[in-house]
Amino acid sequence: MPLSEIQDSLKENLGKNYLQHPEVRVIVVEAPRRPSTSISAPGHHPSGSTPEAASVRPEIVSVAPLTAVSPSVHKTAIDLLNTDLDIVEAGDKLNIQVYREPDLSGVFSVTRSGKISYPFLGEIQAQALSLDKLKRFLCQKLGEKYISNPQIEISIVESPSKSVSVLGQVSKPGNYILTYKLTLFRLISQNGGFAPEAATKKVRIVRSNSDRKKETIEVDVDRVMRGLDEDVSLMPGDIVMVDIRSKEDSKKEETKKKDIRKYITLLGQIGRPGNYVFSLHMTLIRLVADAGGFTPLAATGRVKIVRSAKDGNPHYFFVDAGRIMGGAAKDIELAEGDLIIVAETYF
Repeated sequence: MPLSEIQDSLKENLGKNYLQHPEVRVIVVEAPRRPSTSISAPGHHPSGSTPEAASVRPEIVSVAPLTAVSPSVHKTAIDLLNTDLDIVEAGDKLNIQVYREPDLSGVFSVTRSGKISYPFLGEIQAQALSLDKLKRFLCQKLGEKYISNPQIEISIVESPSKSVSVLGQVSKPGNYILTYKLTLFRLISQNGGFAPEAATKKVRIVRSNSDRKKETIEVDVDRVMRGLDEDVSLMPGDIVMVDIRSKEDSKKEETKKKDIRKYITLLGQIGRPGNYVFSLHMTLIRLVADAGGFTPLAATGRVKIVRSAKDGNPHYFFVDAGRIMGGAAKDIELAEGDLIIVAETYF
């Protein structure tokens, strides 16, 4: 990987998680000779052509931060080089989709030696490459001899080292690929939410610490949903466990639901998230304005509104608040008990 790409990746990660406007320099301190990994195609090639050989040579680098950071943060920043969530590793399964080319699309397993077997191109050394690097490599090789201007999308659909497990009282338990900024509440809400009997006030995260010992983190998701506590960022290998609510808690929940019906709840990227007293003819934009407006990171084009139907079961829909504020759409009238979630935009 070019030093400029490593430098840009570090600056981006440090800027997201640790520092404001970090300045980073990456220099090579050792570059041992390594055997190249050639790419050989299977027997069939259009027009009798043979793909060209290519090689990927990993570099050992030293990261020199130009902004002072504490030793613990510095160590974590360096670790990002090896733990980036879009770096391909042995055992991963990659979903590669080439537009209008079904024969070149599918799920490809990364072998123990770090290779994938790809049509026309044969074995490709994918381990240690970022998804973007692998995408550009495939675009280049396919574009040279097989497809004019190929459009490719690559995602990791299974990974032993980048997954989290969700067990218990949720709509869709199972293993999920960890992505940047994935938090506990976001993971569960994006995959169907909690089951009706979930003990949301005491959700457990089982995590391996630096000594490989297990530790348990308890999270009151109810407080997270009300904006009283911060959401918890997930880490590779985390196990999220959601227990069944006790009978006593169930009674308290029913009482609370009756009280909550008198309010509208605003969560997420809002100036002042929380519960607001419902009034007739209250609209989305008017309420958001009273709550301090959207934050600069708000995904205003996809505001989620969760509403209880007549049978008591919740359903949800999305509203483009940006169009409303721009005068291109009519404001949405809210209902008693609505839950409004404003997610963070993805750049």
